[in-house]
Amino acid sequence: MKSATGRMWGWVAAGGMCIAVCSPVHADILDDILDLAKGAKTYALAARDRAIEARNNAAAARDSANEIRNELRASLSHLSEEMRSAIRDGAEDLQRQLVEEREGLDAFTAGPDGCSTDECEPFRARLMDLLEIEPERVAHDLHPDVHGTRFAADFARQRNLKSIAVQHHHAHIAAVAAEHRADGPLLGLALDGVGTGTDKGIWGGELLAVDRERFDRLGHLRELALPGGDKAAREPWRMAAAALFALGRGGEIKARFPQQRAAGAIAMMLGGNAHTPPTSSCGRLFDAAAGLAGLREIAAYEGQAAMLYESQSAQHGEVEAMKDGFVLGEDNTLDLLPLLARLADEREAGFAAALFHATLAEALAAWVQRAAQESGIARVALGGGCFLNRILSEGVRRRLEAKGFDVLVARLAPPNDGGLSLGQAWVAMNA
Repeated sequence: MKSATGRMWGWVAAGGMCIAVCSPVHADILDDILDLAKGAKTYALAARDRAIEARNNAAAARDSANEIRNELRASLSHLSEEMRSAIRDGAEDLQRQLVEEREGLDAFTAGPDGCSTDECEPFRARLMDLLEIEPERVAHDLHPDVHGTRFAADFARQRNLKSIAVQHHHAHIAAVAAEHRADGPLLGLALDGVGTGTDKGIWGGELLAVDRERFDRLGHLRELALPGGDKAAREPWRMAAAALFALGRGGEIKARFPQQRAAGAIAMMLGGNAHTPPTSSCGRLFDAAAGLAGLREIAAYEGQAAMLYESQSAQHGEVEAMKDGFVLGEDNTLDLLPLLARLADEREAGFAAALFHATLAEALAAWVQRAAQESGIARVALGGGCFLNRILSEGVRRRLEAKGFDVLVARLAPPNDGGLSLGQAWVAMNA
């Protein structure tokens, strides 16, 4: 379950020998709520009214659930013994199937929800007891200053176990490889919001070559500035401002976002390179595109603008990718500034969203194809939270398969951080 602090944890026990601890995913938007509510007396009154309404709705829902349960019981009472027997047999078959799948994969993931800071040790004990394992090594994220890493270090030290740090995007691709039991090298597109790189940078749009416990960073998306650091993940307009600045149009920022009091300051920060760390994040690229469309200047949670952008693309329908919408650099950097320049002047939001998805998918496929020609690797895994976007995922997969690639996608474990611990464990087991 989610903790009061908004942190979520993922665990995996694999092969009876490893526990991996996933880094926390911060979903807390308390700062945004406080900013919006500061000095607003009416906000408290509205919140009180909503609480009363929610209480009434909850009571109505409870009454409705009771009615449905009673109706269901009445319906079941009329079933013949043969029907009841069939239901019991089906349940038993499902149970056997789940056991067989669990034994076949030899891995168990608790998903993104697992334990809060205070619950980790009891949860760890329950997990080990449930699976009847005694870990031989511990894997964790490369980021040194998150609870998961500290917990893993303490857990390993207390039991004299080997502790293995696994880079975030390596783990994303490793999770897909583990699910498919992939032997040998493969290419990996790891696209998400953020992950600490081996250079301590803010990664998130990565082309990797992965071979079990080893990986090489072949290339990354062209970096954009992250104005104000982590706050940009909840305020897509900031990433749109960063895109405008990168396009040489920083003078438009204040006029383009008149509702944002910090617009002038952000323009100055970008001009002075102050508190604007670079990031290759594909998630922030989505935010920049959505922000340029004016879709969601302030998000309620990370990724909201990207999801709304996907929805707009779906409603509009497919379009052709933009010709010359991207540039593949000699250093294998994928530059999508030409696409952002086009989107900055596009007034039809639905078309802009569809154009973005089509061009990004085309660019990613071309990126992989060039890496394959240079490396001789024709198998590619798609991992990271951006591949929860069905339009992007299907667009990239379809293009790569048309070029003859063996494309591996997440099926049993999610491609986002919910499956990260599976990849961490897979890397640790092969280390």
